[in-house]
Amino acid sequence: MRPPSQSELDALLRELPRDIYHTPGQLSHYDRLIYFWAGKVAFTGSGVIVDAGALAGASATLLAHGVRNNKTARFTGAPILSFDQFEDAEGGFMSTAITSFGLTLPPPVNGIVDFEPAFRSVTAAYADLVEVRRGDISTIGYHDARDIEVLSIDVAKTPNLMVAVARDFFPRLVPGHSIVLNQDYIFPHQPWVIIAMELLADCFEPFCEPPRETTMVHRLTKPISASLVQERLGTSGADFYTTENIGLIERARDRLSRTNNQASLQGAYAFALFRGGFVDEARAAARRMVTDYEVTSETFEQKSAFKRLYSELRLELPSI
Repeated sequence: MRPPSQSELDALLRELPRDIYHTPGQLSHYDRLIYFWAGKVAFTGSGVIVDAGALAGASATLLAHGVRNNKTARFTGAPILSFDQFEDAEGGFMSTAITSFGLTLPPPVNGIVDFEPAFRSVTAAYADLVEVRRGDISTIGYHDARDIEVLSIDVAKTPNLMVAVARDFFPRLVPGHSIVLNQDYIFPHQPWVIIAMELLADCFEPFCEPPRETTMVHRLTKPISASLVQERLGTSGADFYTTENIGLIERARDRLSRTNNQASLQGAYAFALFRGGFVDEARAAARRMVTDYEVTSETFEQKSAFKRLYSELRLELPSI
């Protein structure tokens, strides 16, 4: 299997029905195409697809539509396992996002909103392909007999969750075959994802760098054990998400080939410095998004993550 080119990804848009492409969810344009490609091309049926962080079902729908249009995969049982707690506080980030998509949520119970019904409604046409795994992913882990061919990660919203996913799911990837789709890799506000992948960089190779936006694809090159994850990342996020490891983001940044993606990782570097208490250094690093990576004022207006970072650092948006 070879990585898809930009032209091949763009061509997939012609294969996607409009309603499938626009499935409600927090996926960018190329996120949607990468997920569809993963189900249609990367998946063989020898293992499963793990959808870690299901939210309202957009990623599961795009993956499932790809599987349904996959001409060669042979499998038994639901090949897509969607993991999520499917719970949020009333008025919380996730429940607010889901209602903003135009979806209906049930009334909260004791202040908690259950959004599994919304997920099942969105993915109803693919119920035979998608199996819900409900619960805290850091405690339920992965115990399926099947290996993981495609691992989509949108659940690593904290360093602790990143450790849990690496510990329980990476050992079930197949060297030379399995791919990891890190949805929040090319993004300023989750630098621990980048640091974790750098600490395991000798086990992965960059496989597909998107033309822009968030999801980065890596392929496993050699086996990873739970003990190796513990050795590199420790047992909690505090063990690896440290000031000593912030510089690894620069190494990952320089490995990317696209200036706009490098700018996103430069933003992640600035954000990590800021959260580590290095405010002046963070501001200087954020300014380099403009001076070194040619981020314009128009891009800041278009990319809410960039604009939010500058706001947090109390920097004026560039007037370029």
